[in-house]
Amino acid sequence: MSIRKKYVALALAVMIVMIAAVGVTLAYTQFSGTPVNTQISTQSLSISLNTAEAPQTKSVAYESLVPGAQLNQNFTITNSANTALYARATINKSWGTQGSVSYSKDFTADGRLITVNADHLNGWIMAYEDSEQLILYYSKPLAAGESTTSIFSGISLARSADNQYADKNVELSVTADAVQSFDAATAMRSAWGVTAAFAADGTLTGVTE
Repeated sequence: MSIRKKYVALALAVMIVMIAAVGVTLAYTQFSGTPVNTQISTQSLSISLNTAEAPQTKSVAYESLVPGAQLNQNFTITNSANTALYARATINKSWGTQGSVSYSKDFTADGRLITVNADHLNGWIMAYEDSEQLILYYSKPLAAGESTTSIFSGISLARSADNQYADKNVELSVTADAVQSFDAATAMRSAWGVTAAFAADGTLTGVTE
C-alpha cells in the first residue's frame, strides 16, 4: 500500500450535513430587481467516507436566484470514525441548467457573481479561492463523533447580475475528505500535496502548496 493510501484509507468516515435554512429567495422568470420571498422546506444532505471510498461530493441546485438574493445555510463535517482527523472542504460553484437527467454547467457565465460566505473566523482556514472554487481546512483535529463549525454561512447573488442569468440555476457542490491526526503534516503532504504548519497544541495555523 502506498504512503498516500495508507493515510487516506485509515478508517476515516466523514459525514457532511448540509442544512439549508428556510427563507430562500427565489425569482420570477425574468429579473425584476425586486426579490420574491418564497419559503421552502429545510434540506438535509449527507456524505459518508469510509476506508474503501474516494472523497465524496454532494451537490444541490437552486433555481433562478434574483440579484441580491441571500440563502442562509449551515454546512458542517462530522467525524463518524473511531480516530481523530483533520478535515478539508472543497466548494465548487457554477451557473447552469437542470435537465431531466443531469445538470449542465454554463461555462460562459461569471462565477464571481455567486458569493459563498465562507467562515474565515470560526475555525476554518481559506487556502485557495477563485471565481469557481474555494478550498478550506478545518484548523482543529476532530475527535471521534465531533463536528466542525459551519463551513460557510450562506451564498448570495450579486445585484449586478442581469437577465442573462434569469433562467439559470446556481449549483453548489462540496467535497469532503480527511487525513488522520497522527503525523498530520506528513499525511497532508502525502494525500493533498500541501505543506501544513501547526501550533504546539495541534491547531492547524497555515497551509501552502
